[in-house]
Amino acid sequence: MSIDPRRLFALSLHLLVLRPLLHLIFGLNVRGRENLPRHGPCILAANHNSHLDILMIFAALPVRLIVTAHVVAALDYFARHRHPSAPANIIYP
Repeated sequence: MSIDPRRLFALSLHLLVLRPLLHLIFGLNVRGRENLPRHGPCILAANHNSHLDILMIFAALPVRLIVTAHVVAALDYFARHRHPSAPANIIYP
């Protein structure tokens, strides 16, 4: 499987910097990860607590799902608040 260099950079940044930092700062506790399908699609929905939702979901996902995951968000909400969501746009294109 070939990964786009930009996506590889984003994955490396996530695994080496963001994931450990989020676990350290927020004490992320993941339960039920074993219920995610080994193959095929799934939908994960955030409850929109903050702009950190995307980062927290990706921090909770197993690596095998991160490489194929795609973020979908409401443009009318995130376009209004460009600054806080900018890191997520760069890291998870």
